[in-house]
Amino acid sequence: MVQVPADVGQNVTLQCKGTVASLDSLYWVLNKPGSEEITVCYEGELNRRLADKYSLEIVKSVYNLTIRNFTNDDAGTYVCTRSKDEQITFVVSVISRPKSSTPGRNSSPTEEADIPGN
Repeated sequence: MVQVPADVGQNVTLQCKGTVASLDSLYWVLNKPGSEEITVCYEGELNRRLADKYSLEIVKSVYNLTIRNFTNDDAGTYVCTRSKDEQITFVVSVISRPKSSTPGRNSSPTEEADIPGN
């Protein structure tokens, strides 16, 4: 499990690394306490209803899910699944930091993890 602190208003990228035999087996889901599971990506395709909030980029064997303009409502457990037996869990939570007075503080956090066995 990868803990991912995120600032409100930033883009947050989750990187799931590993070989996938077919994109048909690639899923990203969001689990939030008290809510139904939300399928963000199904069989390697982004859920069109969520395209304004998320983007999916696949480069070789790295599967990047970006949460745009992170809000409190986006916090939760994101799971990258390659197959039933191979998953990576990212727990994305809001962090509270004092506002920086340094100009240009727009960096986006990126968290990555390898699918076991790769």
